[in-house]
Amino acid sequence: MKITLNKSSFLNGLFLAQKISEGNASIQPILSNIQITASGDGKIMCRATDMSTSVTSEFQAEVFSQGTATINGKLLYQLVSNLSGKEVTLEKKDNGITLTSNKSRFELSSLRDEDFPNFNFYEDSSYVGFESEILKELLEHTIFAVATDETKPHLGGIYLVTEKNIAKTVATDGHKLALAEYPYEGKFSVPGGIIIPRKGVNDILKMLTEDSASVGLHYDKELKILGLKTDTTKMNIKLIDSKFPPYEQVIPQYQENRLVMPKDEFLGALKRISLLFEGSDAGVILKITKDTVMMNGIDTLKGKGTEEIEIDYTGETMQIAFNIKFFETIVNKIQGKEFCMFLHNSKSPALIKPVETSNFIAVLMPIRLD
Repeated sequence: MKITLNKSSFLNGLFLAQKISEGNASIQPILSNIQITASGDGKIMCRATDMSTSVTSEFQAEVFSQGTATINGKLLYQLVSNLSGKEVTLEKKDNGITLTSNKSRFELSSLRDEDFPNFNFYEDSSYVGFESEILKELLEHTIFAVATDETKPHLGGIYLVTEKNIAKTVATDGHKLALAEYPYEGKFSVPGGIIIPRKGVNDILKMLTEDSASVGLHYDKELKILGLKTDTTKMNIKLIDSKFPPYEQVIPQYQENRLVMPKDEFLGALKRISLLFEGSDAGVILKITKDTVMMNGIDTLKGKGTEEIEIDYTGETMQIAFNIKFFETIVNKIQGKEFCMFLHNSKSPALIKPVETSNFIAVLMPIRLD
């Protein structure tokens, strides 16, 4: 095999594949490699898999001789990134690969092509369009709430469900819950819901950085695989084969003790208080009265801090504490200048919503006050 490629096009084609190749290399060394195939019509296919996510990217090159090469993905990407020339030539002879550009020349080892895992992608006609920006918003607004506890695999991903052209994503780890909801166009449908694993969600978000208004989606119900397609890339993600818990039951329905707070002022105050703490388990105490919330943070070594914010509050005087990191993450997801909270007591979860939109809600459990 011998091909000459535009450096920029080569890097774009390698980017997602080399990210995937960083996955399970410690378990199967072959998985740290990508496989590049050159055909006579100038088409280059670049494939990678970690056995959970598989990806193939397609781009053009000048093909002098057809063939296949299996090479370490991260090393190849780093080398090409740092080459000074605008064009790169890749040539395979026997079990070695030569990479040249201007006066640079590298000789790299390759693995046996037949040892690389064999995986297939769906026909183009299998995919239906879905707005890329909506899918990105749905995933970005809920991924922070995915559980990291491996003993709870059913909570280790984002639950995606569609009904009557409304797409909804939900994630929870038992301490916090996030729900995003957007209308969409097209025929993609998973009314029973699917669970996309955390890593798969991150892989999708990398894929959606491409400048494409629409992404093709396909759900293989039998194999439990979500297929995605853009103009140059296809991706298969192995879904979590489990049942998502009845999340509706943990979303508070109470309407009392409603608090409306300015978002930017609150985030600024929270950031200043968080400077007292180094750990991720630090808490902030809220003392809520009719027109004011007092925010307190105390560290036995560094001292204490207090912030006061004027609010619109209807309800009983209350004191409640939350994990600073979780609280900040949730409020940062909210669009608009204000957000509202519904509270019951110091031990019950808080319902957090935007004031100006209805496409996102979060539930946050309080932490114990000593």
